[in-house]
Amino acid sequence: MEYGFIGKNSAIVFKGNKNLAIINMNVNFSNIAFYLGAYFADGTKKGNSWAISASTFEQAKYYLKMHNFLIKDAKPEFTISYTNIHNLEENEVKTNLATVWQKEIGIKVNKFRIRKPTGKSISKWNEWGTLVIKEHRQILLDIYNALLNLLIKEILTKRDKNLAFDFLCGVMEGDGCVPARKRGHIVIWTNKRDIHILENNVLGVAEIKFKRITEKKNKYSLRIGALEILRNFSYLKDKIFVLYPKRRKLFFERLKTVGATKFLLGNHKSTSRVKSWLKSNSFCDENYKITEKWLKLKNDLILLRY
Repeated sequence: MEYGFIGKNSAIVFKGNKNLAIINMNVNFSNIAFYLGAYFADGTKKGNSWAISASTFEQAKYYLKMHNFLIKDAKPEFTISYTNIHNLEENEVKTNLATVWQKEIGIKVNKFRIRKPTGKSISKWNEWGTLVIKEHRQILLDIYNALLNLLIKEILTKRDKNLAFDFLCGVMEGDGCVPARKRGHIVIWTNKRDIHILENNVLGVAEIKFKRITEKKNKYSLRIGALEILRNFSYLKDKIFVLYPKRRKLFFERLKTVGATKFLLGNHKSTSRVKSWLKSNSFCDENYKITEKWLKLKNDLILLRY
């Protein structure tokens, strides 16, 4: 891209005959890794327009804030995608949605996509729909993709676990789910194009063990078990599903039903398998005497806020 500086912290960016953009030059990876993870999951990375989707008000506020931070001349339009499972009158639906999103986020909705329900959409129904934040400037795709590539390179070359976990937690905002009632594990959905980035560059640097499952030709899932979550709890506890309160609460409620969690909290007898895992991960010594690492994890679990 061609560029020219505007003042100290901004630059105007050109590329061919694409519309220009003014970007923030005062950016650190630590400030945007989580956001770029969310964009990796729920953003458009090719085509003629830039967009990112938000399923909660918290996500929408944060994504809009970060987009405005990166793109100084941001001019997004807002579309609500909504499944009308109650078969309400369409104008009534649009009025209600516009009112709620204006109240919660302070935006004026430009367009609506009102869909009829199907079997799968009912199970994943969102009461207030999904907000699509969009800009019809192809150069924004180039900027975001460049940032993604630079961040992944930074994670991989510097083996930066903090950036890897931040990025991973951002990915889980869009592509993570909590499928089991009593197992406390997380599943991340991905595709053939992105799976190697998550497996080798992100989960590899974070040193998280996972199980890869091929669902379909271009659909994969990465399963992270409860014990791995507990082992890396200090990295995950404050950021996992932080913009998806309902899912965050559900996840930690299920994590607390896991035998290892109950044992750590002193509410459950443990199996030899769990004891072996605690010892091998330094939560207790050779004589099964608890360590400072155990006490810290226990305290984190007790003080956990949804």
